[in-house]
Amino acid sequence: MNNQLGNTIHQKYCSGWCIPTVIYMVLSIISILLQLFQDPPANLDRGEIIGYKVRVFLIQTIIASLWTLLMYWVCSNCHENWAWFILLFPFLLGLLLLFFIVIVLAAEKNRKNRI
Repeated sequence: MNNQLGNTIHQKYCSGWCIPTVIYMVLSIISILLQLFQDPPANLDRGEIIGYKVRVFLIQTIIASLWTLLMYWVCSNCHENWAWFILLFPFLLGLLLLFFIVIVLAAEKNRKNRI
């Protein structure tokens, strides 16, 4: 009995709404709203614009909802550090991609200068 009471006292309560989850959800809502006001591609007819905006809205909403649910589940299992990683991963990946693009462009420029 005493052991069960001790385990109950030491259990950590973790809310799914940790800071990374809330940050991602807010950024997603802002992104979805901004996407609604963005101009569609120029090659669309007037009648296709509404369908395009609806498709983009639905796809972004589904992706944001799934990603938010994943982060909520991670946080509710007391893994807030992993939630931070999930939040920052796209930015880290983008920085890494940008770094490689700069290296490739610099190498190409050096190669052209030698010729």
